[in-house]
Amino acid sequence: MKTTALPPAPAALPTPSSTDRLLGRYLGRITDVDTAAWDAEGFPSRRRRQRKAWLYLGGYSERCHIGFAIVDAGYLATAFVYVHDRQTGRFIERKAARPLAFGNWNPSLDTEWSLSSRGERWRIVPDGKGWRASFRGKGLDVELSVPETQEGLSVIAPARDRPFHYTYKNTAGAGAYRFGTASGEISGDTATIIDFSKGYPPRNMFWNWASLVGTTDRGEQLGVNLVGDFNNGIENALWLDGRLVPLGQAVFAYPLGAYEAPWRITTADGVVDLDFHFEGVRSENLNVGVLASRFAQPYGRFSGTLRLADGERSIEAFGVTEEHFAVW
Repeated sequence: MKTTALPPAPAALPTPSSTDRLLGRYLGRITDVDTAAWDAEGFPSRRRRQRKAWLYLGGYSERCHIGFAIVDAGYLATAFVYVHDRQTGRFIERKAARPLAFGNWNPSLDTEWSLSSRGERWRIVPDGKGWRASFRGKGLDVELSVPETQEGLSVIAPARDRPFHYTYKNTAGAGAYRFGTASGEISGDTATIIDFSKGYPPRNMFWNWASLVGTTDRGEQLGVNLVGDFNNGIENALWLDGRLVPLGQAVFAYPLGAYEAPWRITTADGVVDLDFHFEGVRSENLNVGVLASRFAQPYGRFSGTLRLADGERSIEAFGVTEEHFAVW
């Protein structure tokens, strides 16, 4: 198995004169993700009408599942945090939506993300080694530490009649969590994940997503990122003991909207063949006129097979799937 055939990431996101030649997937982060060259166009500005950015951090362990996100959707800012405590069976969620909450903001992986609403606050802060997410609110405090210990995947994808869409994905090393009086490490068979996106996704869109971390029957640490019906499949990849392996187009087979039904997820190159085992779901339906989003993120366990050049592996993993319809 080759470690990767991906070129290193360029220093900066596209400018209007460089878009076509920079489309593709790359090893590592793009350090300059300033979109000012695109954002000022039109009235209202493209920054409000079209640009979207979000940072999602996940922690998946035997004890708990945590999802944490802050989203700049142009006209609307949103945030959510949820915890599923497998020990008690309890599901806890807090969320917020604020119109025009972010001004002329150019977010990145190196900036602080923060949203406050009704006395509650979501923050994601880079700390030089990764990110620290925290929520302070009514009856709930959550902290999640997400270190970055390996090279991630950068993708600059076409976006139909819009400029481009950029995403950075990685599965991280051992993290730590705290919610309420519960705390612990996320390590061993489990890990944390990073999902940063910024750009100009198509106005009408749908995607499926799967993000999972676990181990193989050879004892290797595993991370997988798969997307269907978005970004042309070029953000599909797996990490095996830190080695990044590009994957083919992902196929999600399940009845739409039937999240508890069996899911089978495969890749067209024959490398990945997974079953997803539902435990619960975080969902939201937003419609504010200029934009709408119908979002569901089932979480649970994965099992299945990897077929690589150096042999077949069985895997067990924790993670999420996603079904998202949006008008942006």
